[in-house]
Amino acid sequence: MRHIFKSTKQRLHSKRIFGFDIETHSDNKGFLLASIVGVDRYGNRYEKVFYNKSDLILELKTNVVFRNSIIYATNLSFDFMGTFFDGPDIGKFRCGERGSSMLSAKTYFKGDDFTANVRRESKSKRDRASLEFIDTMNYAPKMSVEAMGRLLGLPKMEAPEFGRPWSRMNKSEQQYMVDYNIRDSEITYRFMKEIIIPSIEELGGSVNLTIASSAMSLFKNKYLGDFVVHPNDIKILRRLFLGYYGGRTEAFCRGTFENANYYDFNSLYPSVMASERYPDPNSQRVSHKNSTILLMHNPGVSEVEITIPEQKYPPLPHRDDDGKVIFPYGHLRGSWSNLELKYAVEECGCIITKVHETIYYCLSMTPFKSFVEDLYAKRREYQKAGSPMETVTKLMMNALYGKFGEKFDGKGSTIHNDAITEKDIADALKIDYINDFVKIITDTDPKAHCIPVWAVYVTAYGRIKLHKALVSHNALYCDTDSLITFDEIETSTKLGDLKLEMKVVRGITIMPKMYACEQANNKHHIKIKGLSVKNQPKTIDAFTDFTKKPLVIYHHFTKFREAIRRGDVVPNQIVLRHKQFNLEDTKRDWNGKKFDVKAYQVSNPRYVDMGTST
Repeated sequence: MRHIFKSTKQRLHSKRIFGFDIETHSDNKGFLLASIVGVDRYGNRYEKVFYNKSDLILELKTNVVFRNSIIYATNLSFDFMGTFFDGPDIGKFRCGERGSSMLSAKTYFKGDDFTANVRRESKSKRDRASLEFIDTMNYAPKMSVEAMGRLLGLPKMEAPEFGRPWSRMNKSEQQYMVDYNIRDSEITYRFMKEIIIPSIEELGGSVNLTIASSAMSLFKNKYLGDFVVHPNDIKILRRLFLGYYGGRTEAFCRGTFENANYYDFNSLYPSVMASERYPDPNSQRVSHKNSTILLMHNPGVSEVEITIPEQKYPPLPHRDDDGKVIFPYGHLRGSWSNLELKYAVEECGCIITKVHETIYYCLSMTPFKSFVEDLYAKRREYQKAGSPMETVTKLMMNALYGKFGEKFDGKGSTIHNDAITEKDIADALKIDYINDFVKIITDTDPKAHCIPVWAVYVTAYGRIKLHKALVSHNALYCDTDSLITFDEIETSTKLGDLKLEMKVVRGITIMPKMYACEQANNKHHIKIKGLSVKNQPKTIDAFTDFTKKPLVIYHHFTKFREAIRRGDVVPNQIVLRHKQFNLEDTKRDWNGKKFDVKAYQVSNPRYVDMGTST
């Protein structure tokens, strides 16, 4: 059943919470110990250490303190799978996923046992009691336990020597490992208890599964008012999504350069959410007239054929045959926001040769202005006060727009054979059986907050703002909300203005998200997409060596889906991996030249000709 998008009332977090962490040995294949930290039903501190999985699981099943409780872990997949993966209880949980990340794992109680599905026919609250594991990274995606500890003023202890079983440690080493593990559980618990939950609630939001869903609750609780959005036709929603593109990431020049500046926008997407107007979703109309009048005068999304003249920075995104987003010139057919089409025609010399469909809106509005302005002002206050709430306001402010672009087709989930239901099978578009698990692909009903035209317009405004900066300052590189240029640009701390992130004494660009910058203070900023931070080269000289032999050998933590597919490893097991990187960028035309770290090469945009309709 489709619901209208309307205001809600704040729900305060009422469940008991705990922090959880495990330690492993032998390349993460063996369980060493675990701890749970929190407060029991009587307000007393709960702290227990477990030296085997069976004792830990028995405690979770039989201690009533865990009924209707939430256990938080940082990098949940490691702790949850390290506890349950190879045991009989893994099939008694339903896991929430996003890509390769585990968001949550939920079970219900059946007496002193777990069950994957709530007994809805029962009137007993005991039979409806649940236990849920949730990842702290749902709220602070890049925040490690060490970083959380710094925010709390509770430093993470120095890491002991990992990988040894209990029998190969002396008593002092064993005690240190216990203390180390408890400290990590304590930090996780207090991070949620003292920072995330109270911060979200103080702002006016309800604590949901992720920072984005919590931001959505804040928007609906406090800023939506009496405005409602009625459900849209699913076919139109799908066509709107065709005009939804992400940020612009391109290397316009590659090789070695000196004395440049790396700028980024102060909260690019929130800035355009506050300053610009957006379509009123209730005023939607559809036209199939071959005319540009509606799209040039009304917000919306249109499918058109368009000619883009050759220029260094073409304005429109396009998905090539490999699904890669490029910015070409030539003759294209596709869907774009009317905002970008108007900009492309009026500012960039593009010509629309045919209009196939225009989904347009008769009215516009500013739904996000107060939301962003309030949170940005609070963030500045928290920054001055040194409050950890600054982190939460920043995350909430940046996370909202993506929820409006939450897709509903082709959603995948991995379910254990013991947890699968008849409804799962009936609803599935595609089913793959992988050892003891089933991977299901399903089309779901759009959520009430699925208003893709708003997400389309946020990213479109952001790309236009970035494009203007690229053209004005002859940028040599860009990434969504940042650019590298030789120009000196006036900066400020104002929302949406550029700020100087770093002065680059020496730099190397190769392709999007593969570059190195050396600063005057001998600091190095290195980025290689596909490598974790700890496996990245640490200096620009090491990055230069990488370009000569782009083969990296590193320790890899096996992902959950990888483990069930292979069958000979467990999730988070450490395996040695070799990764060969390709240094040739296909998003731009490099005039037949191969990458040379010693050279400074300038590219052209790719040419695309999709033909024209008759």
